[in-house]
Amino acid sequence: MSLLNNLLIDQKKCWFTLKEWEGLFYFDLETGACDCLEDTIVKNTSRNIDTIIKRSNFIFLLPTGKYDVIDVFDIVRKKYIHHIRLNINGNCYFDNAVVRGKYIYLINNWSDNPAIYILNTNKMKICRKIVIDKDLLWKSKKSGRLFSKDIVVNKNILILASAASQYIVRVNLEDYTVEYLNISCNLKGFATMCTNKDEYWLTDEDGLVLRWSMKDAEEFDLKNVVDLNMDLSKEELEYKENSQGYRASYMYFNSTIYLGGKIFWIPGRANILLELDILSKKWSTVCERPKISGYTTWLLYPNLTNEKLYFFF
Repeated sequence: MSLLNNLLIDQKKCWFTLKEWEGLFYFDLETGACDCLEDTIVKNTSRNIDTIIKRSNFIFLLPTGKYDVIDVFDIVRKKYIHHIRLNINGNCYFDNAVVRGKYIYLINNWSDNPAIYILNTNKMKICRKIVIDKDLLWKSKKSGRLFSKDIVVNKNILILASAASQYIVRVNLEDYTVEYLNISCNLKGFATMCTNKDEYWLTDEDGLVLRWSMKDAEEFDLKNVVDLNMDLSKEELEYKENSQGYRASYMYFNSTIYLGGKIFWIPGRANILLELDILSKKWSTVCERPKISGYTTWLLYPNLTNEKLYFFF
């Protein structure tokens, strides 16, 4: 199992946190220097950081679980300067966010109380909350992740893909209206999503892909393209069959990324990092996934910076 919980790259610098460790770490990609910027900042609480976001000289550590506080770290002063409480009744799961100007759009991805929180980074406070219709998107009695980790921003529209239904959610970031599109397909929810602006490419946890646009749609199975080894134990298979919704640890692919006319499928349980050239329709294997025993959830960490992809094992 990978120890990395999340990772952020900005030019030659890298910040990350570790599983079951409350420090914020810094790594210089040029010199190889590594340092823990500050150790535990909150005492006697279950604090798990799943995502870190950078804007200007500040790093925002987004919470998961019952700890509903955004911790803000000042890179220049090398200390935490704000702790923004969200007052969420129950668990939260902030595994992604979008930065636009002075605002950060924070997505609470947990099915109990899904919403988008808009953070004004100049005032360091939440200025608006957009509630998501969970009853439309989530039918299970058990709680879980509501959306794919992948999100898309097209001009002023934030696009989310439902993990447990066939809905695409479009959020207007100017007037804050929410539109729910029911996509007719055979996918059991959308585990990953990317777009080249003309078409959307959606993949479910079993490797079934939907290429969708307002004009047409096409489905195909990645298992018919290449050999995707996915070794599950008997216990894991039984849990998968009995569960509802999205289970990251059982997915063939954790994420999809569009870059330069190509789509990259980032492996979860699949054995390869897969690439498709959209124009030529040529498939190729970028590399094989390392063989690591035990769970391999979130094995690869893709980071898109300056038109380059970084993968960390």
